[in-house]
Amino acid sequence: LAAAVVVAAGIRLAWIGKSTLVQVGGVAMALGALVVAFVIARRGGSGPAPPPTAPTSEVVEHERAELERQAELLQRVWLWYVAPLLPAIVAIYVDAFRRAPDGRGTVVALAAGTVAFLAGVVVFNRRAARALRQRTDAVLPRAPRPG
Repeated sequence: LAAAVVVAAGIRLAWIGKSTLVQVGGVAMALGALVVAFVIARRGGSGPAPPPTAPTSEVVEHERAELERQAELLQRVWLWYVAPLLPAIVAIYVDAFRRAPDGRGTVVALAAGTVAFLAGVVVFNRRAARALRQRTDAVLPRAPRPG
């Protein structure tokens, strides 16, 4: 639902934007949101669970793999979440900077705040990935490899 809202907002910007940069930013916003939605749809859901009759080791391995997949998504949030939206952010801020010679300080401050927010998203998601991996290792130890 959030992706649909961002796609709609991007299309609206592309349609009514008063400059080419804003229009490009709108298209980039819509495309970036589609990339994010695609990754979430493709990698965000759980894989099929083992059957109820599966051995405990198989269930544990399945749960471990699911938690590792989630940790990897958190670790790489910069790639699949932040990066697809950056072109839109840059285009819109550059346009605002060009159009507001008297308010450039405000535009720069807003852009810096946006960069800080996105950096925080990356940092907090990496911390969450690390914590998830630590808890996974503590609760679901790896099965010994035959050999």
